[in-house]
Amino acid sequence: MIMRPTFQFTSGLPVQDTGRFDAPLAAALFDLTEGNPLFLRESLQVVAAGAFATPIDALRDIGVAGGVLAVVRSRLGGADGGLRTLLEVASVLGRDVSLALLTHSAGQPLDEVQRGLEDAARRGLLVQRSDDRWAFSHVLVREAFYREMPESRRSGLHATVKSALERRVALGGEQQL
Repeated sequence: MIMRPTFQFTSGLPVQDTGRFDAPLAAALFDLTEGNPLFLRESLQVVAAGAFATPIDALRDIGVAGGVLAVVRSRLGGADGGLRTLLEVASVLGRDVSLALLTHSAGQPLDEVQRGLEDAARRGLLVQRSDDRWAFSHVLVREAFYREMPESRRSGLHATVKSALERRVALGGEQQL
C-alpha cells in the first residue's frame, strides 16, 4: 500500500503560487515531484506560466520531457544562445559566481554579462547576492547546466576559467576567488 501525504502538505504551494487550490493539481504535483522542493517549485512555475491548456497538461509535458532538467530548459524558452553560453560558463565557476570573474571568463563586456545575469534572474535561474555576486537559484539548476554540456565543452571552459583566474591573480584583481 502506497501512503500519500495529505493535501495539507502540498496544498499550500499550489494556493500560494497559482492563486487557487486545486486538489487534482496538488495530487498530480506530488505524483510528478515526489515532494522534491526544487522540482515542486519549478513545476509550479511552469503551471503558473499558463502555456498549456490545463495545469495537468503542463505537468504531463514535464514528466515526459525529463523532469528537473526539462523544467530548467523551459526557463530558457525564447532566450538567445548567448544566455545559455553565459550560464554554462557560470556553472563551471560553481554555484556562487563573481561578476568580475564571470565577465573575464565569458570574454564579454560587463554590460552584456549584467544584462544576461538579470535575464537569468527574471527567469528564476539565478539570484543576485550583492552588486558583484550571483548564485544559481538551486544547486540542481547549476548542475543541470553543467551536466548537460558535452565533456569536451566543460574541459574547454575549465581551461578558459583557469586562464581568467591566472590573469586576475597576476593583476591582483580578486582578494577572494
